[in-house]
Amino acid sequence: MTYLSYGRFDSETAKLSASKHNRTKFLEAAELEEQEVDKTKIFFASRTHSQLSQFISEISKTTFRDNARVISLASRKNLCINEKARNAPGGDAGLNERCRELRTAPASSEKRCGYYPSIDEQEKLLDFRDHALASIRNVEDLEELGKSMHVCPYYGSRRAIKQSEAVPLKSFKICTLPYNLLLSKRARESLGISLKNHIVVIDEAHNLIDTILAVHSCSVSMKTLSAAMRALSTYMQRYGRRLKGQHVVSLKLYARTLKGLLAFCDKVRSERDAKRPSKNTSSSSSSSSSFKAPSGPSELIFLPHSVVEGFSEDVNLGSVEAYLRDSHMSQKLGAFAEREAKKEQLKGKSAQSKDATDTTSTSDTAHASASAMHQVQSLLLALAYPDSDGRVVVTFDGTMPRLTYQLLNGAEHFQSIVDEARAIILAGGTMHPISDFKTFLMPTLPPTRFSSLSCAHVIPESNLLATTIAKGPSGLEMDFRYETRSQPQLMDQLGMIVQNLVNLVPDGLVIFFPSYGYLDTVESHWRSTGVLKRIEQKKCLFREPKQSSEVQLTLDKYSQGIHSKQGKMTGSVLFAVVGAKLSEGINFSDSLARCVVMIGLPFPSPSPALEERKNYVRSLTTASTDAGNELVMNQCMRAVNQSIGRAIRHQNDWAGLVLIDKRFGMPHIQDKLPGWIKKSVSVSQTFPQAIKNIAPFYAQKKKMTTTT
Repeated sequence: MTYLSYGRFDSETAKLSASKHNRTKFLEAAELEEQEVDKTKIFFASRTHSQLSQFISEISKTTFRDNARVISLASRKNLCINEKARNAPGGDAGLNERCRELRTAPASSEKRCGYYPSIDEQEKLLDFRDHALASIRNVEDLEELGKSMHVCPYYGSRRAIKQSEAVPLKSFKICTLPYNLLLSKRARESLGISLKNHIVVIDEAHNLIDTILAVHSCSVSMKTLSAAMRALSTYMQRYGRRLKGQHVVSLKLYARTLKGLLAFCDKVRSERDAKRPSKNTSSSSSSSSSFKAPSGPSELIFLPHSVVEGFSEDVNLGSVEAYLRDSHMSQKLGAFAEREAKKEQLKGKSAQSKDATDTTSTSDTAHASASAMHQVQSLLLALAYPDSDGRVVVTFDGTMPRLTYQLLNGAEHFQSIVDEARAIILAGGTMHPISDFKTFLMPTLPPTRFSSLSCAHVIPESNLLATTIAKGPSGLEMDFRYETRSQPQLMDQLGMIVQNLVNLVPDGLVIFFPSYGYLDTVESHWRSTGVLKRIEQKKCLFREPKQSSEVQLTLDKYSQGIHSKQGKMTGSVLFAVVGAKLSEGINFSDSLARCVVMIGLPFPSPSPALEERKNYVRSLTTASTDAGNELVMNQCMRAVNQSIGRAIRHQNDWAGLVLIDKRFGMPHIQDKLPGWIKKSVSVSQTFPQAIKNIAPFYAQKKKMTTTT
């Protein structure tokens, strides 16, 4: 386990606000909240709600559980209990809009949400708050509490943020929340969260850099822009005369913005087609001045200002986005478009002679859902206030451009957390290599305020086997670089290695491939050469599904194959993919993974966007090492560490880690492994040497298992 921490442990005198005369129980309680001393609180963030639930479960087992005041924060998607809102079309944006409609309906209306109290009944939220803080509860518990009290748990839990500070001196206060609610400043402001002088703990922090980049990136297709333009035009025709003048002006500016983005898409598509080499012409051509280092027709990179330069002088994008946000116009347009689409569908059922133009109109309007309209709004926000380290990546869905605002460095967005928090702790079991966290999250932080701690594993060294395999049984080098990994001879040698491991390893064997594509290639080759058939004679064989809904069923069957051995069968083999569902968050403890195999180094696929990010990080440093290549290497090794970390989950667990690629024997690669693994790695130059390392380990463990 590795911890990185930043601290500012200065004490400040808390100030109490003056009291006012109050007229209702709710106003009195609200006033008391404002008067609470701002006691230090812990904000604990992790990637998923299931991980947060595990953390809460562990708190409940400790001796200090009685002193803990815990509140779980979550999105509407996780806490809303109104079925009318939960079933609203349009994803999260549709849910948010339906929630707003139900909350703001008159108290006497049947449309009003029955779980959200009226202004005269707001004390119900305070009662919910008190019950929520009375014991340690996770998100599911809050949902059940809301149903039993007939109170909205989403708004009730928000009431508890302040109140969790008002506890006895010996108590401590914890707010758990998912990454997206912590890392987005807008989300924090919406929830009323202030991090000032509080402690922030971020678990599973190996995800942190990529998550920050993802939270502040967005993507919109040309088809969505066209559908938004069509929906806006129809809306203006329908309601234009009823709207106040300022609304009309703002909507016209929004229309001008959409037209400008569509014109940019048309321009990019034309330039891309012109650059595409034909059969009779050379592929080389002069590049447009607006392009930034394009390297092919499938993906192009632009600076944000070049996307809006055609219309930005006439339109203030910041004002347009603010109008959309304050008026909830994106949600309104999305809901309007969906209603229009349903009307068109009903007309289509009664009139089969609709022409092609009308069908296209219906398709486009339906594409402008509330969620899609919110994506457009997010793009406008990014283009209105672009980061110096932001880029617009244009990819193509067939012939249709897709605009993606991509953040290259998240330090500026993380800085607001660094500035406010009293201390920040980044924790994780597979954070190595850790240099990126200092470079890309806290580059301006003085070394004296940054420290790291790496703990040894709880298992004895005798419970871990870690070995590299540099050569196959015939002496062929195991080189799984992209250029060589699909060679039949290499896949044959890999098949022989896996068959040997199947014979040696009891119970569960998990094999990680660098990508689904390479897994397909190897699996097809092994099927034709009989390798898969020979594996299935010893172990049940399973493959990681691409659909999340199928993962649990696959795991259940994999586990069943391990625990219900029949005849000569010795367990199960699972083909998994680095960076997919099984490489993170799944614990293969005990017999579920007596060996984890890593095939090759899973470098990200090359692309112009990746090259742009590498060039950007190179510009941030004057070090002699190539910062761009180091960035990619660190990404790769974090993925390796996360995958092999699925095994050995408690102090009595044991397993082998087999790293198949000659590059795993290089010192600079091994330096990026967790310390407790690195010190145990045995570098095998030949395959017989590797077997001499592996076979005795499993023979001893089998003997110990038999005797016990």
